Order: sequence, then C-alpha cells, then structure tokens
Amino acid sequence: MEKQRKTNEISFALFWKVFCKRFLYLAIALVLGVSIGFVYSSFLATPVYSSRAEFLIFNNFDSANTLGSTYQQGAELYASSSAMRLNANVFRQKAADAYQEKYGIEVSEKWIKSKVSVSHISDSPVINVTVRSSNPEEALNILKIYEGLVIGELQDSEQVSQAKYISVLLITRGELANSPDSPNTMLNMFLGGASFVALAYAVFFLMALRDKTVYHEEDIKKDFGLSVLGAIPEWNRVGESAKSAQNSRRQLRRELRSGRPAERDIEGKLLDQKTPFSITESFKSLRTNLMYVGLNHGEAPVFGFVSDFAGAGKSLVVSNVAVAFAQLGKKVLLIDGDMRCPIQHRVFGVSRQKNGLSEALAGLAQNPLTECITKTEIEGLDLIVCGHIPPNPNELLASEQMKNLLENAKREYDYILVDLPPVCATSDAGVLASVLTGYVMILRVGYSNKTAAQTSIDALHAVDANIIGAVINDINIRHSSRYYKAQGRYSHYYHLVVAEDEQKAKAKK
Repeated sequence: MEKQRKTNEISFALFWKVFCKRFLYLAIALVLGVSIGFVYSSFLATPVYSSRAEFLIFNNFDSANTLGSTYQQGAELYASSSAMRLNANVFRQKAADAYQEKYGIEVSEKWIKSKVSVSHISDSPVINVTVRSSNPEEALNILKIYEGLVIGELQDSEQVSQAKYISVLLITRGELANSPDSPNTMLNMFLGGASFVALAYAVFFLMALRDKTVYHEEDIKKDFGLSVLGAIPEWNRVGESAKSAQNSRRQLRRELRSGRPAERDIEGKLLDQKTPFSITESFKSLRTNLMYVGLNHGEAPVFGFVSDFAGAGKSLVVSNVAVAFAQLGKKVLLIDGDMRCPIQHRVFGVSRQKNGLSEALAGLAQNPLTECITKTEIEGLDLIVCGHIPPNPNELLASEQMKNLLENAKREYDYILVDLPPVCATSDAGVLASVLTGYVMILRVGYSNKTAAQTSIDALHAVDANIIGAVINDINIRHSSRYYKAQGRYSHYYHLVVAEDEQKAKAKK
C-alpha cells in the first residue's frame, strides 16, 4: 500500500518534468493560441463602439446646514431608484419612439434594451448611461435621445417637484467613439495563448499521470525498489546513419505496440573492437557489478536474465555480458533457456539443430557438458543453444537434469548466464528460482510498462526468487542524465586520443 501511495504521488518534479519534456509542443500551442486570438480579433469578431453620458443628482440645500449629509444620502437613494426607472420597459419604449421620430427608423423596446445599459455608480449620486453598437454613429445617436429624455423624465417627476432641493444635471456628454471597445486584440491574443498552453499542458499532464512507461533510472529505484546494475545506451551499428537508426526504432516501436512479433536487430551487435566506446563501457560497468554480487558465493554464480516483455533486448544484453566476462579472461557458459523463442544461435551464428539444452534435459546426451557445448569464436565463452524446441519447456527447466547440469557447470566455469523467457509471457523463468544465484531484470527505456514490470517482479517474489537488480536498456544519451552525457563526451575524447596515437605511430614508421 505504501509503495502504491508513493507511485501515485504528484510532486512538483512531475509538473516540471512534463513542462521540460513537452516544451516544444507548449511553445507551438502558445503560438497557435496567440495567432487564433489575433485572427479572431482582426477578422472575425464584430467591433463594438460605445458612447457614455453621466447625470448627477444633487441637492440645493446649504452645505453648512447639519442636515446636508442626510440630503446627500437622499440624493444617492434617488439616483439608485432613478436608474431602475430608466431601465424599465416604459422608459425604453419612450426612447424607441423618440428615436423613430427623430431618425425615421422604426425600432422596438427590445432593440433599445440590447444597446443601452443604465447603472447607478455605487456610493455616489451619479447615473451612468452607456450605449454600445457596432456603428459608432448609431451609438451616439441613441445616447443623444437619452440625454434629451433623462433630465425631463427625472426633473418632471412628482417626487422631485415636491423636493425643492433636488436637481438633475448632465455632467458628461457623449462623444463619437474613435476606436472600438471590443474586441481587445492584445487581450484576446493573451487569452488565446494562455488558454491553449493551459489546455495543452493539462492534456500532457494527464498523459504523464496515465503513462506507465519506464523512462529513467529513478523510475526503477522509486517504483520497484531495485538497484540499477547497468544502463545500456542505444546501439547503432558502425556506419549506420542517424536517419536509418531512427527509422529502425520507429519500426520497432510500431511492431511492439501493435503486439506483432518484432524483428530482432542483432546483426553486428556483439562486443568487439568496433563497438562504440559508450556501449563497451556500459557492459564493463554491468560486468563489474555482477562480479561484486558473485563474490558473496563460494562457487561459480549462476545469473538468470529475464524481462517484462519480448523485445526488451534481453538476449543481446546477456550475450554481451557473457562476452565481457570472457574478455576478462574468465571461463563463461551461456545457456539459451528460452526454449520457446530461442535466439542465441543467431546472435553467435551457429546452428540450432545440433544437440542443445532440450536434448541435454531430455536425456538424449550422455555427457551434456561435452556433447551439448558449442564453442564460440570468443575465447573462453561456451554456448549451449536451445536445440530442438520441445513441447514441454517448463517441465524440462524444472527437472533434476537442469539442476545437475548447473551443478556440474559450476565446477567447470567461472560464470554461468542463462537467457530465460519474459516473465509475463510464461512461467518458465520462475522454476529456476531455487538454483539461480539471482535474476537480472532487463527493462527497455520507452517500452517497458511499469505495471507489467511490477507484475513480473511480483511473480518472481512469489517463488522466493532473488532479484539482484535491473538493467535499463536502449538509453538515448542525448536525452538522459548528465552522467550518460558526460560518458558520451568522454567517448569522443577517447577516440580523439586513440586517433592521435595512431597518427603518431604511423609517422614514426
């Protein structure tokens, strides 16, 4: 429950992360909103002009008299009631009749109501009359009608005639408007930009809340509580253009999201002299961490490599970890334990039809470590391919023969690495929990799902499996943390130094 609460926690870091990640889209939304506000104000909205007049209600009583303040309050009350009377249908009809008589245009009381607003200015004896129209001359003409009627309407009132101290005065006359009150172009541009940015950010933020994809090392530590044993950058083949690599990743993304089996890109992806520096160093770092874990055991450690889905790059990771150990002078055995969808024979370019793991576990080989071993071109690295695909891989992996095979291999090798199927796909990986030193979970950045990964981890914990940690695969160095960016810069520096040394050596010859 506590883990779930932490996972759903919304922090300022999430707001900032969404802003940084979607900054370009937010900038586009801002430009689009501002443009729409400008277009609406300039070409679509109907301009509205206004003319305004003010009438003062005041008393003629001597200001030195102590009753002056009382009469002033009376003037304010009269102004308030007068504004209500001027807003009545009866007076509006008078204004409509006067307008028709003067300008010869027949109008109705409702038309006057849509153009004119009369209000009492709070805490003052002033009445404000405002006329709005799309035609400035029309607004001024209507206001002139009101200027001629209001004083007569209020001054001829029986209430006023009995109160000698009340007078009505026009203090502000209406003028022809030179510019429209609305639309306000700058305001609409601001509101358009702000609303579009707010809407776009809200959409991106909701997407971030619903997004369960693994993107960063922090996701693994926070959500799963696993140590990160290594981080493998994106691996582009030597000579491959950036555009070609990007197209390959897009194709892979479409295949994985569609649920179709993805074409595995394995050609030229074994560690050698041509491997990019950042890739080589990342596998060396992973190798060092696994060596540290292996020091706690008196015998050769057996590591099982698993993933949350097919396509995480697990098989390539385990094969290159095996190569990295062999480069250190260690004797390594790599076992292709994925007997449903084997691939190690393709990675190393050997035949799958010879005796392999399925034959060894089915009892078809008298001495598996002799008859089922395939020597690779890499010194110190031996491979047991899958062999013929069996109908019962789960039972074979859980058999005594598998335990005996691993026990015998521990006496012959320094490290044993087992390539196992994805945990969510089958239960094959979990049956080896009692004989493995530990599991290494491979998670692919931008593809692995947190829910699926957590399900896989829970499935392994259910069989008391020891999960050593996780490896994040396919990191984009350009969009990752400072550490990986620094690693990339050091890679550039390293190649410059090597190139200089080679040039000096050629010059000496």
